[in-house]
Amino acid sequence: MLSKSKFERCLIEQCAPTLAGIKLGSLFNCAGAIAAGEDVVEAAHLWGEILREKGINIRLMTSGKHSTLLAYVYRPVMLAKAIMDSETIEFLKNYGYDAASGVEACLNRLAVECELPHEIGVFLGYPLLDVKGFIENRGDNYRLSGLWKVYHDPLRAKALFEQYCACRRDYSMMYEGGRSVASLTV
Repeated sequence: MLSKSKFERCLIEQCAPTLAGIKLGSLFNCAGAIAAGEDVVEAAHLWGEILREKGINIRLMTSGKHSTLLAYVYRPVMLAKAIMDSETIEFLKNYGYDAASGVEACLNRLAVECELPHEIGVFLGYPLLDVKGFIENRGDNYRLSGLWKVYHDPLRAKALFEQYCACRRDYSMMYEGGRSVASLTV
């Protein structure tokens, strides 16, 4: 089996809710794994093969002036359902996405961006009204700030924040106790 790596730790620390099936996508910066001397492309490929059996894909993307390497960990079935919502289709169309062409076409469009676009919230499972609110308010005037800035339903968002944080805590404890990433992925 694989030895524990920085990439693997990031999967647990940053992606536990996605691994648990309660969130459609997560994103993490691969700089720590690169600094630890890991071949991130190889790690993403290896973990992508392992997790694909559990309904999860990993896609490497770059962002920013310094070409920061990011790992986008997502559940294609959940993402397809999210982007095929009629309101989301219209929203994404305004940013050059063709949701009717499917998940891969949308991810290819997302990967073209040099900076992380604000609509990425859709790909991370944030409520569409919060994504729209963030864009319209330029990150100001939010009602709650946590894992994302909340503009619409702070009580629901607070409950999700707590659920995601508890999931990360529990997964980290189980992982440190010897459970593998694969065994924690549902």
